[in-house]
Amino acid sequence: MRISSKYFCMCFGSDTKLSVITSGHVEDYIEWRKQLFEEKYSRAIAKATLGAEIKHGKQFFKYAVKKKYVEENPFEEFVVGSQANDERRVVIDADNLERIIEAASPLQWKTLIAIVRWTGCRIEEATLLKWDDILWDVERINMPSPKTAHKDKPRRIIPLDSRLEPYLSNAFEVAEDGAVYVVEGIAGLPKKNRPWHKRNTKNLRTQFLRIVRASGVEPWSKPWQNLRVTREHEMLRLEGHPAHCVHAWIGHTGATYSEHYDAGVQESDFLAYKSRTGRPDAGQQGGASARTSDGLKEQQKKKPGFQAGAAVCSQPENGLAPPVGLEPTTQRLTAACSTN
Repeated sequence: MRISSKYFCMCFGSDTKLSVITSGHVEDYIEWRKQLFEEKYSRAIAKATLGAEIKHGKQFFKYAVKKKYVEENPFEEFVVGSQANDERRVVIDADNLERIIEAASPLQWKTLIAIVRWTGCRIEEATLLKWDDILWDVERINMPSPKTAHKDKPRRIIPLDSRLEPYLSNAFEVAEDGAVYVVEGIAGLPKKNRPWHKRNTKNLRTQFLRIVRASGVEPWSKPWQNLRVTREHEMLRLEGHPAHCVHAWIGHTGATYSEHYDAGVQESDFLAYKSRTGRPDAGQQGGASARTSDGLKEQQKKKPGFQAGAAVCSQPENGLAPPVGLEPTTQRLTAACSTN
């Protein structure tokens, strides 16, 4: 919202009264924003990005209408659409993720990447995680959730994955006495009087991409969020956990998953289908041999009510019926067609 308000002030003017902004100004803003983005990045602005800004404009002016600052919302007539961008949603190969974690240095970075990779948490949640939040005895994590804190859901309990535990154990052994946060030294502390504000993670994306390149893995778009996409995909599709549990552990609803995190049909889904259904070995009943043309013919002969052929009629009416007649042979007739 801060970013959107910055662009609104740039386009409309920071000293402009809200009451003079019309839907025509919003149309001008959309064209101005497209041009500004293309000049800076040499590509078209994503529909999801522009849609989010229009959505924020609606929220700002909706509040202004309630406060009687303006009579109508100039953003109201503009359709926001989905803020999801399917093209940037990817599942990262598990072996590549392992290479990245091993290539990470120092230990704090190795730990941070492992936390996001094996819990599917948000990056700000990983940086807010404290040692007191690791419930070793019950193998669970009391994960902080600043994004849902305003909904009276400041935390959620998630499983402590056995593949994450060694990284946490190593980090705990070398942690200084009195250390509070699991990951220290690579993210700033939360702002005072705002305990649920995320820590300063401004440079974490840049450094993470450096580690990815150093491991020899090709970087992907939305690096941190697609780690969440990957872990949720694994838990749902590969490990078979119930969907309602997975969504609760990741920290969003099923509707949010469908719009922003569902990676669509992957190669692993086809492989899983094959492994679940299986194919009987050749020679077994209903196996490959039964699917050959000869096997089908043998099956047809065994089916009751299906005749392989009929006796040839000695005097068929030319052009009206084939030699075997129009109907299967029966015990009542000596020929496949009548000569009457």
